[in-house]
Amino acid sequence: GAVVLAVCVGAVAASRDKSVIEPIRALTVKSYIPEPSGLAFSASTRRLYANCDRCHYLSEMDELGAFRRYLSFSSHHHDIEAVAVDDRLKRIYIASEGKREITYFALDDYTEIDKYSTYLKEQGSFHVVTEGTTSSRSGLEGMTVLGNSNLMVANEKGPKLLLNVTHDGRLVSTVKPKYPKDISGLAYDDRLNLLWVLSDQSEAVFLTDLEGLQVLDRWDLPVKNPEGIAINNEHDPPLLYITTDPSAPAGPQYVSLVLVFVKPEQGSGLEYHHHVRPSEHNTPCRGCRQACDAIERSGHHCEFEVPEEDAVEVSSEAPYRSLLERPGVIVALVAAGGLALCC
Repeated sequence: GAVVLAVCVGAVAASRDKSVIEPIRALTVKSYIPEPSGLAFSASTRRLYANCDRCHYLSEMDELGAFRRYLSFSSHHHDIEAVAVDDRLKRIYIASEGKREITYFALDDYTEIDKYSTYLKEQGSFHVVTEGTTSSRSGLEGMTVLGNSNLMVANEKGPKLLLNVTHDGRLVSTVKPKYPKDISGLAYDDRLNLLWVLSDQSEAVFLTDLEGLQVLDRWDLPVKNPEGIAINNEHDPPLLYITTDPSAPAGPQYVSLVLVFVKPEQGSGLEYHHHVRPSEHNTPCRGCRQACDAIERSGHHCEFEVPEEDAVEVSSEAPYRSLLERPGVIVALVAAGGLALCC
């Protein structure tokens, strides 16, 4: 049946130095995205696509983050930190952080393995030059497809770079944004013709011009380790998605989450703070109680609000915890090309 999202006008909470957006849906997704690091939305398929850096597949989800199937690719692709979709050219892109390599697959042409998995058909790849930086730990971290089918690709830090690249790999321009502490995700907004820039270390999302230099507005996020971002303008109201990575350089691990927000409007964030009224944090949220419980069990404090009426538990389990637990998948993949997948 159809899912109706109840939306409260006061979705942004203002304080003296923060403007926090609150989720309307939260899902724990460790069973099918162990370490989410990238996110993309396709208007043509009405699906979300997420990657994790140690997995040789993408997880396909519906518009509200529920698992649908795995999209597998060759095991020689690793350290995947970003995913993007081009609905015009019918491509899915993935980016390897350390190798700074972008590979693309057919969006609508694949091999069926079983009900819950397909094997993507690789079409090509190219490398992105990031001004001589070679660190494998601070490479490509964000990617999105612009309206002209060019890619905007982010080098996380050391230095922070935004690179405009054609769909066949030719570098058009490079800029060095100063506002975020790092860059962990990018999303093109086809309705606004603007860019959303996500920063893990800033724990914030920025709305910028298409170059990614001029900040038009910003919002703080009520989660740690935000790594992936996507925009869905096909939904009414438009949605913003954030994924979190459980990895932590020190201390307890966080939780793998997909969070759904009503896309905030320009003028409601910190750049326009004097126009914002404090929220009562009463935006209905499905699954927030379950997600907060998981966050607290991990040793962290849950930073987003859990309305009293959030009594519905959201099931986000995939049919199998990993590719290796799915019957017949190894046989099918070996037959397709001798591939071994794992996560």
